[in-house]
Amino acid sequence: MAKTKQICRFNLNQDLATREFGAPSKLVEFIQADGSRSDSQRLKCCSDKDPSTLDDSLTKDDFYLCTATDLQGKPPYRFLALEGTRESKEVEVAALQAEYELIPSGISAKQYNQLTILVKSRHSDNEPRLRTRCIELEGSAQIHSGTWNDDTGFCDTS
Repeated sequence: MAKTKQICRFNLNQDLATREFGAPSKLVEFIQADGSRSDSQRLKCCSDKDPSTLDDSLTKDDFYLCTATDLQGKPPYRFLALEGTRESKEVEVAALQAEYELIPSGISAKQYNQLTILVKSRHSDNEPRLRTRCIELEGSAQIHSGTWNDDTGFCDTS
């Protein structure tokens, strides 16, 4: 992101509702079960909107306006380096918010403080001892992992 000076917006509710668990291919992976690439707009690293229509989460100068020519031949960004693993077929994921933005410095835009993704076993309904894990990307670009606490509604990273 810093190299291309682009802002990335995660539209996490494109294929899976906020706080709804589903396959990683519906939230963080782009390779689908049949091997094709999703055409979802879950991860967009530029803006094709008129800057005068943007809200105040970022200044209008922060957005890179994409044209069709700009987008041709560009390698797509990805959430994960490796997708479609055997392990990914054994888990379900959920995002706690609908969207998140990162600016080139690696810090989140001010209206999105942190991104929380929950990961649980597909078998957790039958095995109550299996815990839901959580991954948090803080607004300052720090990443934490821990166990999700349903009672408090927070990720216990201690």
